[in-house]
Amino acid sequence: GVDYFTSYFYATGEMLHALHPYGLQQYAYIAVAVIAFANFVFGALYMYSLGIFNEGGGSYTASMRYLKPTLSLIVAVTLIQDYTLTIVVSALSGGDQLLSILNAYGTNWIWHFLLGAALAAVTWYITIRGRCESAQVVFTLLGVFGLLTVTLAVGLLIAHVKGVPPVSVTEEIQHVSLAQALMHMLTASMKGMVALSGLEAMSNGIQFVINEDVSLVKWGKKHLPRLNRLWNFYSGKSGIGRFVQTAFLFYGGLTTLFLATFALRFNVFDGTLGRTLVGNLAYIGFGQIPGGSVLFWAYQILAVALLAAASMTALQDAQATEWRDVAIGEIPEVIVYRDPRGTFTRSVTITFGAAVLIMFIVRGQTTLAVPYYGVGVFMPIMVMGLAVRQHVLQHYAGRARTWGAAGATLAAGLGATVFVGQIVGKWAEGGWVVLISFSILALAAHAMLLSPLGHREP
Repeated sequence: GVDYFTSYFYATGEMLHALHPYGLQQYAYIAVAVIAFANFVFGALYMYSLGIFNEGGGSYTASMRYLKPTLSLIVAVTLIQDYTLTIVVSALSGGDQLLSILNAYGTNWIWHFLLGAALAAVTWYITIRGRCESAQVVFTLLGVFGLLTVTLAVGLLIAHVKGVPPVSVTEEIQHVSLAQALMHMLTASMKGMVALSGLEAMSNGIQFVINEDVSLVKWGKKHLPRLNRLWNFYSGKSGIGRFVQTAFLFYGGLTTLFLATFALRFNVFDGTLGRTLVGNLAYIGFGQIPGGSVLFWAYQILAVALLAAASMTALQDAQATEWRDVAIGEIPEVIVYRDPRGTFTRSVTITFGAAVLIMFIVRGQTTLAVPYYGVGVFMPIMVMGLAVRQHVLQHYAGRARTWGAAGATLAAGLGATVFVGQIVGKWAEGGWVVLISFSILALAAHAMLLSPLGHREP
């Protein structure tokens, strides 16, 4: 879940970055509504799918079973690209938050690149050491994040009630036509939901989750048997995954609404006063509380740590994905050498190296990496929707079949819309390159399996 939860630090900033240069920020609530709706639809799709595809592998296992093997291979390598870009976006965002403390956000791309690469290197080292201690550290950081965010919300409300004026920043507004304005609205919605890879990640690695009921479910089965359908839904390893994914139904919409509301109230965005959007709001909110300067520094440093942790989960996801890819014959066995400490070190190191290279290519700019990230997220979500639709059509009858197929079709169509929208919306900023990289990746995956490297003994 940490990949998804840390989208708080960059998703709203990315969304408003697509609007405020054109004076369209007052329409941000439309984008927030679209994001909230998409989060709910995709979250519901993946919560249902965990009951069907609970052996791991997410959408590429689903497509292998219900669609085409070639599509499964394309999804598998797309997910590897996605997890690589999770490291890129998370680590660069962590560097952004660190520079935000010093009011140096957006001043020199070299610093953005170096800080992102350094954070990725730290997470690579921790991952190589093993899984358990990294999980304990991340869980603690998430708890602190929750408490500080509640404190920030109180501070921002105090600032609003006290009548703290909006930041006075003179920016030249770029005037656009109605068609261009609609395109920017589409882009804003797409960029605000970039971290939904957490849904696929949970589905992907479910085979590594312990197959037991959590304590709440055990208590519920014993004391509230009338709700057994609910307890069974959240039972076992699929239930643990669904607990995580339940948060995804509402978290994206609520946090985007919270940050967008106060960003518009105080007229602060990514780059304002040399800080990120969250950095600006933290400066204002914590400034209303005694000792607020210490809390501001703590919150920004916490953001750096959590975003680094999100890139660490991507390294874990890459291991889970590539292990499953080898198991079902989609990538060569040589990729998943297993270290005695339990870590698939080759997967981790290759992914880390590719991420640092991409950081350099995009010149340390988080926003340039987002379209590539979006392809890796929403193409697999689209495929999962199509696979679930086939499952429903083959195993249900009557009203359940009709409504189930309609729901899965809606999710697949929405995934396709966002997938294409990410490319079209960023076309002028290099989004067209995504089509080339995506095609090369798919062809290279097939070529590798057909080469001697892809030979498998019975």
